[in-house]
Amino acid sequence: MREKKYLYGRKYLLFIYQKVNEMKKNRFKHCLLILLVLAFSSSVAAQDQQFTVEQLVAKADEAIDKDDYKEAAKWTRMAAEKGDPSSQEFLSTLLENGDEEFGVGKNEDEALMWLTKAAEAGSTSAQMTLARKYKEGKMVAQSYEDAIRWYEKAAKKNKNAIVCLKEIYEKMGSQSDAAGLYNLGKLLLDEKAYQEAEKYFLMSAEKGNTDAMNRLGLLHTNKKEFQEAIKWYRMAAEKGHASAMCNLAYNYEKGNGVAKNGQEAIKWYRMAAEKGHASAMCNLAYNYEKGNGVAKNGQEAIKWYRMAAEKGRELAMYRLGKMYAEGNGVEKNAQEAIKWYRMAAEKGYDLAMYRLGKMYAEGNGVEKNAQEAIKWYRMAAEKGYDLAMYSLGEMYAEGNGVAKNGQEAIKWYRMAAEKGRELAMCNLGEMYAEGNGVEKNAQEAIKWYRMAVEKGAYLAMYRLGEMYYLRGLTKRGLPDDKKELNGEVVDFDKDDGLNSFAEAQKWFNKTIETCDRISEDATTIPTAKMAAVIGKGNAEMYLEIVKKAIDRGK
Repeated sequence: MREKKYLYGRKYLLFIYQKVNEMKKNRFKHCLLILLVLAFSSSVAAQDQQFTVEQLVAKADEAIDKDDYKEAAKWTRMAAEKGDPSSQEFLSTLLENGDEEFGVGKNEDEALMWLTKAAEAGSTSAQMTLARKYKEGKMVAQSYEDAIRWYEKAAKKNKNAIVCLKEIYEKMGSQSDAAGLYNLGKLLLDEKAYQEAEKYFLMSAEKGNTDAMNRLGLLHTNKKEFQEAIKWYRMAAEKGHASAMCNLAYNYEKGNGVAKNGQEAIKWYRMAAEKGHASAMCNLAYNYEKGNGVAKNGQEAIKWYRMAAEKGRELAMYRLGKMYAEGNGVEKNAQEAIKWYRMAAEKGYDLAMYRLGKMYAEGNGVEKNAQEAIKWYRMAAEKGYDLAMYSLGEMYAEGNGVAKNGQEAIKWYRMAAEKGRELAMCNLGEMYAEGNGVEKNAQEAIKWYRMAVEKGAYLAMYRLGEMYYLRGLTKRGLPDDKKELNGEVVDFDKDDGLNSFAEAQKWFNKTIETCDRISEDATTIPTAKMAAVIGKGNAEMYLEIVKKAIDRGK
């Protein structure tokens, strides 16, 4: 309604203008002319504001379908002015050569303006066209530098841009820019064209580009050509490249391509850390924590972990949380540990998710909350962390914070076991032995126990011994080949029981030997102390019974 009234006002102004023109009052006429122009411009602007970009584009398409090209040009311009890249690019095409059918005159300057706007708005086709214009010197002065800039932007979505970039650099030859050669190398690397990438990195490095030197080091590291990698890392590091310093330090720490030297590693880590390199800070902290190449110093470790954590390094957040949880280099503080674990977990770090879940499960520094524990265990497990899978399996097996579900427990134990987690193998064996969440299957139980034993799980040794011991008892007490024990049909073929007892004795002996070798440090392994006590105690008890059974059978 307001627009309609405004148009009535414009007609009234036209009427006054006609009267004034008749009176030839030029000064007053000039003032009214300005008012009329403003009124008309405002009317067009108001009309433009009535439509969204999508509606303007649709109207242009509709006009083209009706062969009303001038009307299409009008709507296209309106859409272009509202920022639509495709309309801007189309308008540029019309203006470049002019088009009578669309009622658009030739205007290369305006064509360049609209093409640039479309390219800046992210239109890949506009970026390619603009790059080609600069490369060929059409509509603009030839500029390889500008052509390269636009081809590099387009290369993220159009692989033909990489081909065009290579053509330009071949033409430029020795005049090629070091940074541009490096960028082309990165684009080729993204395409897994490693040999070509290395070629351009080498050309860039020879022009003094330290980023390219470091990249060459990484490429040679991936090919296990450590000495060549060290050469490039050192060249970049000596020129002050922080990442190269960190990479050089790592190779000294591990002895890759150079004699292992903890002190030299510390030197380069420190130099990189002092330049603000977060990974170097984290590695320096770890070496202080463990006393590698430097005297063990928990407080110094805390300092560097904190600096790396403040730069957003999630590994540092996790290590910092662990040091607070253990009271290493700082007074033990479960709340502070939870704070750092949570920060790392929220950044997607799986170990921190697991640790946070464990804190909730144990009520350590926070109110005990099994549901919250399961939440974090699940998140870590879904990221592939095997200990979280194992813990989640335990929660389902015990019905802790979730409905007891043997099948779900089996699922998570199996996933953890297949990743090599021996405790999961052991528990999976137990589930099969007891028929919990799965049909009882002694052979499958023995299979998983044996796999756990191969990884040194002494609890699995004890359980294997127990299974063979029970089999021996069954055979000695029940002479038939097939008898039932607690609902399980046991088939010992022609075994008179003595073979089973002998196998049990073997595994009980292994349990005792293994437990005797356990040091105090081994208690950090989950359930190690409990397994040592229960396993060793029961094994000794069963061993005496087994020996007597064997003696009776002789």
